[in-house]
Amino acid sequence: MWLRERWAQISNEALREAGLTARIDHRSYKEQGIDREPKPLLPQSIVYSERGSGRSNPAGDEIRARYRERVEARSKGPEELDRVIQRQREEGRERVIQAAEQRQLKTKIPTGAMTREQLKAKRRQYNKAHAAEIRRKQRERRRANREEVNRKQREYLQRRKAERLAPKNALDNQAQQSLSAKVGASTSAEPKPATPSAPLPTARAEEYVKNWLAFRENQKQLPANESINQWLAFRENQTPKATAPNPAIGSGDKGAVLADGNSQRGRKNDLSL
Repeated sequence: MWLRERWAQISNEALREAGLTARIDHRSYKEQGIDREPKPLLPQSIVYSERGSGRSNPAGDEIRARYRERVEARSKGPEELDRVIQRQREEGRERVIQAAEQRQLKTKIPTGAMTREQLKAKRRQYNKAHAAEIRRKQRERRRANREEVNRKQREYLQRRKAERLAPKNALDNQAQQSLSAKVGASTSAEPKPATPSAPLPTARAEEYVKNWLAFRENQKQLPANESINQWLAFRENQTPKATAPNPAIGSGDKGAVLADGNSQRGRKNDLSL
């Protein structure tokens, strides 16, 4: 206030020396006892912009609107004026706070330096602020690429179905593998029937019957004579032949005689079948 008072004194001295009757007062209208609203003070930036463009500035229009509101409230009484002034001060305080927040946003962290959570929060904020525009663009894109979108949706549904059925298929495969392993173990434990490609072991007369039945099961359905002939030929090839008698030992080789007797006995058993 002392600076305002000193400025008023120097200004009034300069006006008096210049021969002018105008004077200035550093006190407010209320302190001077004048019941009227002071003229609104427009910033120079607004004045010059309006002067250069020839159009009103939104900020200048807002200042003039608040001035007219105070003039109307003053005409209604001091209580209405106090209420309007108090409301305008609160609104001005809110504008200052919002301006400070906007300045902080201008000095925000660059996108490249943001963390994952900050990027997600920024994306959510953008989607919320532009939800209507995003939905409109999505609808247009789907109309333009309807076939491609439908194909991708079908592929996605098939992939999800396969993922849901994968555990069940895995359990079924395990059960099938375990069952096949059990069947393989049981079949490997059973004795395989003798085939013409594998030599028959030396067996007794009772085992010849089993070998004959196994041979008949593995062979095609042939007439009885042909089957018997094939079996006799197979037995003839598989039965070890008697070796010639060694002159040094003598003509009576007991081992050869036993082998020939076993062969003859096997043929008789086969023919009896």
